[in-house]
Amino acid sequence: MKNKNKAYIKNSSLILLTFCSIFYSRIVLELISKTYIDYSLEERLADVQLGIDFVDDQLLLVQERAEKLQHQLQSFRQQYNLQQIPNKPTTRFFVKAQLRGAFTKNFGLV
Repeated sequence: MKNKNKAYIKNSSLILLTFCSIFYSRIVLELISKTYIDYSLEERLADVQLGIDFVDDQLLLVQERAEKLQHQLQSFRQQYNLQQIPNKPTTRFFVKAQLRGAFTKNFGLV
């Protein structure tokens, strides 16, 4: 019978325990339960940390890209003599006029 039980649990994640006393079985089961809960928590925390690390890496890449684009925008504004304007919908006409003036000045376009 013991060999059959060992073969049964050999390829599974089940634990087969036999106790002669209820007192000892309760102590062992509580210890196993606490150990499993702690292990499960550590695994979940490790997975969450991997996710946080991934987001931090992506955030760094996005920040670098945003800084590069900000520098390109600043260079474009300086090259075509464009002023920094507030980000408001009412300034759309002003932006068009400013761009039209810059292109006319630099490229002779009307």
